[in-house]
Amino acid sequence: MIRHVVMFKFRADVTPEQEKAWLAITNELPKKIEFVRTFSVGRDQLHLPRSYTYALVADMDTLDDVKRYAVHPAHVPVAEMSRSI
Repeated sequence: MIRHVVMFKFRADVTPEQEKAWLAITNELPKKIEFVRTFSVGRDQLHLPRSYTYALVADMDTLDDVKRYAVHPAHVPVAEMSRSI
């Protein structure tokens, strides 16, 4: 099993609407990508200067699955939106 962990630090000017939209499309990923075994997204609770805004944890069976995940048609728009905010 491979545990894929990604941490996101949103820009200060990201609106609540943008954050809500990002969270909605991100939470759809495990429904659209059949080889994702477990998936969770959590928002920072400490709000420290070093904190990230969100952390994502996804488990997949193999490293090849992680590579397929990166280019999967459901993941690409999420990655693009993540980079934009």
